[in-house]
This record gives sequence, C-alpha cells and structure tokens, in this order.
Amino acid sequence: MEEITIGPSGLTDVEKLFVKSDYMLYTRWRFFCEYGFNFQQNWHFQIISHKLEDIITTISTKDTVINIPPGFSKSEMITIGLTAYTMGMDPSNKMIVTSYTLAPVAENFTAQAKAILTAPWHQDLFRVPMDRSTGAKKHFKTTAKGEVLAVGTGGSVTGFRAGSGKTINGVRPYTGAIITDDPLKASESQGEAALNKATDFQSETLKSRKFHPQVPRIMVMQRLSEVDPSGWAIAAGWDHLSIPAILTFEELRDFCNDIGINPRDTRSFKEGDQEADEYPLWPWKMTLNDHREDRGDFVSEGIEGVGSFVFSGQYMQVPNPDGGGIIKTKDFRRYSVIPDNIQFKIITMDTAWDEKTRNDFSVMQCWGYTPGGIYLLDQWRKKVEFSMLQKAAVAYYQKHRPRKVIVENKQSGIGVIQHLKNEMIPVDAVTPSKDKITRALDAQPSIEAGFVYIPEENMYPWVVKFTEETEKFPVGKNDDQVDCLVMAVIELCLGKVFDVAGVKIDIPTKKELDALMQESDAYDVFGLQPSKKTTKETNPWLAATGL
Repeated sequence: MEEITIGPSGLTDVEKLFVKSDYMLYTRWRFFCEYGFNFQQNWHFQIISHKLEDIITTISTKDTVINIPPGFSKSEMITIGLTAYTMGMDPSNKMIVTSYTLAPVAENFTAQAKAILTAPWHQDLFRVPMDRSTGAKKHFKTTAKGEVLAVGTGGSVTGFRAGSGKTINGVRPYTGAIITDDPLKASESQGEAALNKATDFQSETLKSRKFHPQVPRIMVMQRLSEVDPSGWAIAAGWDHLSIPAILTFEELRDFCNDIGINPRDTRSFKEGDQEADEYPLWPWKMTLNDHREDRGDFVSEGIEGVGSFVFSGQYMQVPNPDGGGIIKTKDFRRYSVIPDNIQFKIITMDTAWDEKTRNDFSVMQCWGYTPGGIYLLDQWRKKVEFSMLQKAAVAYYQKHRPRKVIVENKQSGIGVIQHLKNEMIPVDAVTPSKDKITRALDAQPSIEAGFVYIPEENMYPWVVKFTEETEKFPVGKNDDQVDCLVMAVIELCLGKVFDVAGVKIDIPTKKELDALMQESDAYDVFGLQPSKKTTKETNPWLAATGL
C-alpha cells in the first residue's frame, strides 16, 4: 500500500490537488492555516470565487467590476487571496495592486499576500521561490521573474506592466492582473476632483499598463456615486457583478442558481422577511434588522444608521442620482409652536462677497438646541454689500442673543468675523476640512433620523425657499441656506446624545464618521469564530469540505 504523505500544511498530496484546483477550497484552507479560525461560509463567497476562476482560467477575458457592501470581506477574498493564489500557481506572474492610497492601504494588501506566499503551509502547497533583493511592502519579486507592485490612485506605474507574453500551444494563459480595491476614498467620493482623478487613473494610466489587451483588470468597491469609477467601468462595457446587502427573492434565487444551490436552504432566505421580500446578504455578519437600522428604518439601542443616501449606494449598489437627493424635505420634523425647553441658541452664517459679484445670497440662521433635537428658529437671507452685511450681522445677533455665531473663515467671512469680534460678539471661525457635499453627507443621517426641526410653511415666507434649495442640493443654483443648515447640524448634533421618547440616541462624532467612511476591508477576516483546536491536534476543515 502506498504511503500517504502529509506535509507542513496538514494535507495529503491528493488533498493538495483538490485545494490547488479550487479557489473556494483554497480560501477556506488558507483561512484555517493563517488564522486558526473556521471559515464562515456563505453563498456570496462562492459567487465571487466562480467569477475569479473564470478570469484566471481565461474563460472570461473581459475586465470585471465587482460591487459589494463594505465589511463583507472583499479585500481578503479578492485582493489579498487572489494575489497569493495566482502567484503560487505561477510565480512568473506579474501583478499590479492599487487602492485609493499607497500607504497604508495598497502596500498592506501586497505585504499580506507576500506573508501568505512565504508561510510554511503555503510553501508546502506552492513552491514559490522568493527574490530576497526586494524587501519593500509595495513591491516584491520571485526568482521566476514574477513581480507584484502596489500603487495608490494617481501614482506612477512607469516601467511596469501586468501580465507577460507567455503562450502555451499558441494560447495566452493567465499571467497576471491589475486589481483595484477601492479606487476612491468614500469620504472624498462626492468631490469632483477626486472622482476625476480616480477615473482618469483607471481609464488612462492603468489601461496602458497591460502587457497585452487580454490581461484582466478587476475592480472591487462599493458604489459611491453614479459617476464613480464603477460607473465609468460599467459604461465602458466591463463585466459587472453587483451584490447588494438586501436582496429580493428573485435576486437571491438567480445567484443561487448560478452556483447550483437551493435558495431556500440558505441562511439569507431563512432569516429574511418573505412578506417584505427582503433577504440579508450574510446574516451571520449583519442581520436584516441591522441593515434596516443602517437604512434609517428605525433607531435601536441609541445607535444612528448611516442614512438612506449612503445605504443606497454603498450597501445596495444603487447610488442616488447626482441631481440631488442628499437631504430630503420629508426627513425634516415640523413645528408650529417654538418649544419652551430650548437650552441655548447659535447663529450660523454663510457670507457672499457682495451683491454685484456673487450669485449667492448672504444667509444667517438662528438655531435652538433642545434635548430632543435642534430647531431652525429664524432665517435672514439677502444680497447686500459688505458694509450692510456687517451691520445686519450685529443686528441679527442682538435680536437673538445666541451663545455664539459660527462663520466660515474664508472669503468675506474673514471681514465679518473681525467686525463681530470688534463688537465684542462671540464668534467661532470655522475652517472646513471637507468639501460641501461631504459635509452634507455627514449631516444627512441626523436629519433623516428626525433630530432637525423646521417651521411649518405657513409660519414664515422663507421656509418654502429653504426646503426647495435643500431638495436641489448639490446641483441647485444656490446652496447658501444648505451651508448654514449643515454648519448647525455638525455643531449641534454630531457627538451629542438626544432623548427621543425615552430612548437615548448617540450621534457619531465627526471623527467617528470619518473612520466609518474610510473603513477598509484589508484586515477583515471573514468574521470568524475562534477554533479551540489547532492544526496539530485535528483538521476540522477536511470534514467540512468532504475530502
């Protein structure tokens, strides 16, 4: 009887063949060896695995864009895993890995792939001879002349091409790829300059970095805008795989049919809502109620969701049109009587240069803070010369006597700030670190959650114009009222706790919002449960795979 050989990976030679020939099995085994955790399987991993196998076996030679919600292990499954797997299959492959920034994101992807390649269990699967002359995170080589290079969006790729001229019996095999993981930072996705930079990098720089036209490009990201790099890729005819956080039964059934499983056997179906026709993508990670809370359907345990605008794009892969939609009039609460529990007031100001050279109005808004939300109490809006604006600002302060006046520290605001200080009026000069649209996105969840109150339309004549402008933002003619609104929400809501119907609602701070928007999947480990057993004691993975 032939002796069974078990190497450092814990697999027999026959089992190694199975693992090496199936990307899904490879991923599950890699995870067990790398982390000591049991892989938490879900059908969407099989969908992605099949798509990637079509690419590396050259069944599909089209460039591919994959849209999937943040936090669902896209980087581990696609960027890091595929790099290690295909470099193991052929150490002469040449790959480019990109993300919105080189450090720490893109270079961490390549560093993790290199760590996998050099691990003893992986070397037992794939003998990959590493070139020790390159120790940088962003660039490593093999002695078989293979290379992997990390690049940030807009970075230089001069002198390097993905893929090679290798042929087998006159056919070009897979020889490498260009993988882009989040080409655009979520917190910068509404800025025109950042959008253009990310799209140009894909359409111009990376397009020219293929050794030959059949070298595949793979882009993976959540949708951020209709005109984000995904939108460009889809319009350019790339193969498109879109996986939303909440599926209809028809969508779930179609995905399951593609991989030959019964949708009713999935945890998505079992934990879905048949009456509402809503089924969670990966309920082990996020339940349907988790998604509904993020969508803004309700608030529980005092935690506010991401808001419908962000949820629609980043989670459902259906970005709202750039014709507006960030702030919706229906989300404002209305009042007909000013509440008697206002604790303090502030004034926010958006100033124009002067009535002749600026299309925008100058605007002042007075806001009141209560334990249950904030109230727009009054608004002044006119086109005036600078001297008149100074006088109006002092008069408006004397009318309301707020705790402070908030003015943006740029353009004519600088002069107003100095004038108010000379009048001994408390002024907070703010210098925004983000563009207008991104600031509005920070404010939108608080508005959608019902913490912002505006007057009934019959109370003041300016209310109609206010709501019209907010609905049209960011493509309307004016945005001065929105600027004041956003300043007030950021000042009075973010980082605060509101008491609504006896429930304490904790609003994220600006720093926490930034962290959420910048969240990367680079270190997401599929959300696994710790295994009590090590590879030396037992091999539970083998029983799960049926090998």
